[in-house]
Amino acid sequence: EYLVRFQNTGTDTAFTVVIRDTLDVDVDLRTLVPGPSSHLYDLTVYDSRVLEFTFNNILLPDSTTNERESHGFVFFDLDAPKNLPPGTRIENTAAIYFDYNKPIITNTVLNTIAAPDVTTQLTLRACGSIEYNGTLYTENTVVTDTIPQMLNDSIVVAQLEIWPELTVELIETYCEGDNPMPAGNYTYTYEDQNGCDSTVLLEIIVLENFNTTVTIPLQSGAIYQGQVYTMDTTFTTVYQSANGCDSIVTTQIDILTSLDNLTKEQWQIQVFPNPGSGLFHVRLEGEVPDQYDWELMDMTGKSIRLDQHQGTNQKHFELHLEHLPDGVYHLLLRSRQGVKATRLVKLRS
Repeated sequence: EYLVRFQNTGTDTAFTVVIRDTLDVDVDLRTLVPGPSSHLYDLTVYDSRVLEFTFNNILLPDSTTNERESHGFVFFDLDAPKNLPPGTRIENTAAIYFDYNKPIITNTVLNTIAAPDVTTQLTLRACGSIEYNGTLYTENTVVTDTIPQMLNDSIVVAQLEIWPELTVELIETYCEGDNPMPAGNYTYTYEDQNGCDSTVLLEIIVLENFNTTVTIPLQSGAIYQGQVYTMDTTFTTVYQSANGCDSIVTTQIDILTSLDNLTKEQWQIQVFPNPGSGLFHVRLEGEVPDQYDWELMDMTGKSIRLDQHQGTNQKHFELHLEHLPDGVYHLLLRSRQGVKATRLVKLRS
C-alpha cells in the first residue's frame, strides 16, 4: 500500500499536478488497485513500470494563500509475488511535478519481505511447581512467548505440566496393649511413578485401659448385686468404656465376722452399684461419726464435689454422676476418727 502526499508551497495556484512513480521490479504490476485521492486524476501505466497520476485543472492554491486547501494525496495498492525470498527489499520513490516546475522527489519507502514465523513447541514437567521466565506456576498451563527477530518472529509455546506432591494425614487409634508402635507422630515419604514425593503424616493415639479394684465389706449372708455371699470372694468383670477399650474391674468381697467389730475406728463405706452408670448409693456401716464430710475426686486428685454432714449420723446418701465422664473416682470421708476412702467406677450403661 502506498500513499503519496503533496502540497503547493509555491507562490501561486497550481493548475496541473503530475505524480510519476517508477515501480520496483519486485512488485506485481498486475495487482495494481487505484485507491482514493483528494482530487480527480487520470492514471496512465507505462510499459516501463511507471505509474503517472495526472491532476488536470486541480487549481491547488499555494500554502500562503490557503494552507488547508494546498494539500493533496493519492492512494494505490500493489502486491509482491508470493515466491520472493525472505529479506527481499522493495523500494519506492515518486516524483511530483507542479505545472512546469522541476519535480519534487519524495522520500524512499522500504518494504522487506519477512520470513514466516518460527514456532517452537516445548513441554516442561515438574513436581509441585515450575518457575518459567520468572513466573512460578503451580497448575497445568500453556505459555506463549513471541520473540521479535529482524525478518520474522520466533514463537515459543511452552506446555507446563505440574505433577502434584501429595500430603496425606492419618490418625490411628488403638487400645493400650494393641498398639503396633508407641503413641506419637510419624512421617513417611514415598516416591510416586512420576518421581514426585508423597508424604504421609501418621498420628498414633493409644487409649488407656481402666484397671481398678473395688473392696466391698459385707456381713455373712448379705446380698450384693442379686447374689448372697457367706465367704470372701474375688471376681473380675470386663466392661467396654466410652473410648471403646476394656475396663477391668476386680471386685473383692470381704465378709465381716460381726457388726460388734465395727468400732468407731472400723466404720466402713459401701457403694452400690459399683460399677454404675450414674446413680450411686453410699452406705456407711458401724458407728458412724455424728460429723463428717465427704469429697469426690478424679484419678488425678482433682476435687469434683465436696459436702458435709453434721449431727445426723447419716448412714446413707446418693451420688449423681450422670454428668461426669466414664472412669474411676475416689470417695473420701473425713471425721475425727480418721479418713476412709473407696473407689467407684462409672461406666456407660
